[in-house]
Amino acid sequence: MLVVGLPWQTANPTPVYTAKADSANNMDTSFVIDDLGVDFVSQYKPQAGAKPALQSFMEYMYTDKEETRGKYALYVYIYNPSQTEYSNVVGDSVLNMAVEYNDAGDPVSYTNLPLKNCGYTMGQYDKLFYKFRVLGLEQVLANAVTSEENLGFRRYDLATIQLLAKGAKYPSDYEIAKTFTYSGYGKGCGAGAEEESTLVYKNADMDVLSLTVHPTTYRPAGNNGKSEYTQDSLHSVWFSVPNEYIDKYGEMYAVHATWLDAVLKPALVTGNQDAYNAIKQYLGKDIGEHCEDLDYAYLGGMNWTTVGQITADCKLSYNANSDMTFVPVLDWGQGFCSSDNMLSCLYLLFNAGSGEDSADEFSVTSEMLKQESIDSVLKYGGPLVLNRYSSMIFSSVAEEKQDVNLTPKDEFSLEERVLEKSYWQELYRKEGDLVSSTTFSGIKAVYRVTDNDLLGTTKEVSDRLYIAEYDVPNLRADFSTAQSNNETIYIFRYQVSDYNSYEAVLFEKDTFLGINEWDEVDTNAYFFTNTVNLDFEIIDVTFKKDERLTVIPVVMSPIDVFPASTPPLDTESDKDKAWWEKINWTLILVVVALVLLFPLYKPFLKVIIDGLVWLITLPLKLLSKLFSRIFNSKK
Repeated sequence: MLVVGLPWQTANPTPVYTAKADSANNMDTSFVIDDLGVDFVSQYKPQAGAKPALQSFMEYMYTDKEETRGKYALYVYIYNPSQTEYSNVVGDSVLNMAVEYNDAGDPVSYTNLPLKNCGYTMGQYDKLFYKFRVLGLEQVLANAVTSEENLGFRRYDLATIQLLAKGAKYPSDYEIAKTFTYSGYGKGCGAGAEEESTLVYKNADMDVLSLTVHPTTYRPAGNNGKSEYTQDSLHSVWFSVPNEYIDKYGEMYAVHATWLDAVLKPALVTGNQDAYNAIKQYLGKDIGEHCEDLDYAYLGGMNWTTVGQITADCKLSYNANSDMTFVPVLDWGQGFCSSDNMLSCLYLLFNAGSGEDSADEFSVTSEMLKQESIDSVLKYGGPLVLNRYSSMIFSSVAEEKQDVNLTPKDEFSLEERVLEKSYWQELYRKEGDLVSSTTFSGIKAVYRVTDNDLLGTTKEVSDRLYIAEYDVPNLRADFSTAQSNNETIYIFRYQVSDYNSYEAVLFEKDTFLGINEWDEVDTNAYFFTNTVNLDFEIIDVTFKKDERLTVIPVVMSPIDVFPASTPPLDTESDKDKAWWEKINWTLILVVVALVLLFPLYKPFLKVIIDGLVWLITLPLKLLSKLFSRIFNSKK
């Protein structure tokens, strides 16, 4: 049965029945104008800028015969006053509807079901109405059968519809907020083949919650123990809820959200303008281990070692390999590079501005990172992720979305391990040695913000609520607005990921007599890798009053969350240092050891010196005899 002209609309034409029991897909290919009727469509006019709205909902070919339920389908007809053209790709648009019910027949979980674009009106009514078929109805059909058997009706709760306009990057979410109940069967769908239609439907308004979310990220001051470069990164959003919902349904009990995880390839932040300009020309180009024409190289997470030979040990590098000769800034020797990960291609590069140590204080904002990711489509092309970003910038993209429904009983914990900081402690510290180790536990996934939570300094609020310091002013402003609007702010914490950040040492090529050396320039740079959440969306929220749980679907267009970068935990300043800071204390210790051990090797000293003198003078003696013979022969 096709139901058109629902009571909440201004027009109410006679319903048109076009279903045929012998065809499962005839509704996919029928013309929208024929389904709705010209008289009905003609009552609606285009209106620029107006939002689309549900006009009709249809349960198609539900039968009491299990063997014929394969023809079952659901369709939605959308009034599209702006005449926007929507994507034809299956799944680009989705319908948020209930997919799980309790024994009383009330919805307890919602999800986004993919839509198939079946067409639109044409001619003088071009794109004024769209028809979509709802896909993925296995659970919906099972619910309908169970409800029919236990309650005598079939219930459908439609919360929102997300429509992706052709050429747009993101879909837009529009409220439907209707509950439909069906009983009986359409003609030919009941017990008797010739039985007339007994189908009866009703509809009613339902509550939905419109949310605007603000993402934030919190990282403790130390590493998480996986390495001295890796921090825990807590992903959260905050949003406001009208107090009328809390008064009616109780306190916020759970939040149901989905998103797609993706990990960015290493990005480079530099405060050296010359290096930035040079490397920018090679973005997206595979240079292998080394490019002869690029005069700059970066080594991330680097330490000089002098065991056996001088070595620049690093966690990752760009344009550097073991065949190159690297010279420390004080020119006390030279060595080669030993890298755990040689980057052959760089895709994300950010300028930290000029000045010493500019990168040590520079954060790539969420907006900057997102814009660079959007620009990657034009820069690098290749397969696209969600039709928005080049896949080339990601080291991994999850195959399926995360789907969580978290309550205040769900908790997160964060690790904070702080390394030694004084110079002498750093000199003798082994990797992994700690000053302190702290575990922040009991961090509730769903948290209601109060006045007291926002008292104190920005850092105190940040550490108390586990949000980024730069987001504290925004949260305070939103909290004040919420109080004026009789609303309550909630923080929803949904994931902990690894954030990696490595200070990077810059080397520049220096050519003398045809021999290339790479001189250390500065430490004004860092590499970082980050986990981003694509298509993050809150599907529904649950309130609890006494022992009753009420699930309310959410109106929210999906967003992409790009956590901002933060500088490495341990950075070295490039500003002028005192003379004692410029000394290589490792070499000093070697000299001191030689002096202290002098009595042990003193008896062998004359032999050692005589041997060295012989090694030095032997070539000179040979050259002297050679020149003497040449001179005498000529004479």
